[in-house]
Amino acid sequence: MQAQNGTNGKLKATIARNVRKLRILAHLSKYRLAKRAGLGLIHLSRIERGSILPGTVALSRLAGALHVSLDRLVLSRRVRRKRVVRSEESEFHLSPLDR
Repeated sequence: MQAQNGTNGKLKATIARNVRKLRILAHLSKYRLAKRAGLGLIHLSRIERGSILPGTVALSRLAGALHVSLDRLVLSRRVRRKRVVRSEESEFHLSPLDR
């Protein structure tokens, strides 16, 4: 049961982070998003804090109100920045034939 709780905890945190980030990007208050999604303000606040794992109906309503797909709410999308290394900074030097 601990593994499931750990997974649920990560999922709750991911959903909380995504809902809050998308709400802010949409310039919506919690009250306005709750209204649009047909959810109670306290329910939305608990979702954004990661206190509860929302059901499929609540997730679907939030996705619709934010104009995003469901996967945008539930998947963790951490973008890693790629470091560009110029040839003169690299330890490896390619000959002109290898380029």
